[in-house]
Amino acid sequence: MVAIVECGKKIDNKLPEVLGFLNQEFKITENEFTICKADKIILIGEGEACEGAKKLNMLNLYSVLRVIKKPILGIDLGMELMTENILNDNIAGLGIFPYKSERKENDTEPEGTFKEVDIIGSSILFNNIEDHSKFLFKEKYFMNLNEMSTSSADNGSRFTASIEKGKAYGVQFHPEVSGEPGITLIKNFLDS
Repeated sequence: MVAIVECGKKIDNKLPEVLGFLNQEFKITENEFTICKADKIILIGEGEACEGAKKLNMLNLYSVLRVIKKPILGIDLGMELMTENILNDNIAGLGIFPYKSERKENDTEPEGTFKEVDIIGSSILFNNIEDHSKFLFKEKYFMNLNEMSTSSADNGSRFTASIEKGKAYGVQFHPEVSGEPGITLIKNFLDS
């Protein structure tokens, strides 16, 4: 069973449809016990980091998500909250990835943009996905490229599109609304 934990503002989450299509049992939950029972966890969100962090704190999920040793996938804001902190907003993250995220300043790019993703490292997430496939980005935040980056994209300069550390994965884009490459990526996570 996959536990879906929504952080940030309420979104039109297409992830349940994709998991249903893949015949994967799931539960959208804010319950610590359900998260601990799950085989895998997906932390998904978009919007302001302060709202996502506040929600996780209010639900007492910070400590659970920090120490759990199960495969976890952070999507968009979920990935940002898996970093050490988010600089511009002065918010502590879960610390799963030992890097910092930053808010995009003076962003003129429309929200919901398909961008090419360049695979730059070995990752199970990209099995059977062609290099330069397009994924939908809605990011307000970004992480600089680092040694754990497994793919990159461009918003005027290269940034981390995905990151991996052990059983922890993060993607800046929304695979659940990125067509076939996104469905393949989610399936690869489920098979990890």
